[in-house]
Amino acid sequence: MPFYSIDDPEFFDEVTPEALRWTMVIPRKAGMEMATIPIGDGSSGAVGIIQLPPGGTIPRHAHQCKRIEVVLRGSLDVGEGRVVGPGTVMISEPGDYYGPHIAGPDGAITVEIFSSLTSKTDFDDQGDPRMAAIIAMAAAELKNLVPMYLGRAGG
Repeated sequence: MPFYSIDDPEFFDEVTPEALRWTMVIPRKAGMEMATIPIGDGSSGAVGIIQLPPGGTIPRHAHQCKRIEVVLRGSLDVGEGRVVGPGTVMISEPGDYYGPHIAGPDGAITVEIFSSLTSKTDFDDQGDPRMAAIIAMAAAELKNLVPMYLGRAGG
């Protein structure tokens, strides 16, 4: 059984299978790190590990699957004056929007458990031009990334 440390500079590359490396590109462009680890063949879900720098922002979005998130380090401003820290567990049902989540002064590391690896994610910029720009960048990147990693050209 292999062991990994999130403090290892190669951690995110080591734990993310090659077929899922495309999921790392957009977070890295936004200054974050993200690992995606399928559970079994992926049909049983996946685990996401996200490292946000201080002030790093995850836009408001919803997954079309059940999601459980645990804060491991740092803090997250989850809105409405609420800041959560290590040990906090957040649970969302399919279609429940959450965010934006903004990392605190020491950044944040969270683990997310998804009931599906392939469920759709919907974003909501809430009329915020900064969030709209992040979402637009992600959409443009995904159009090219997914076919590239699946071995097809174009978008």
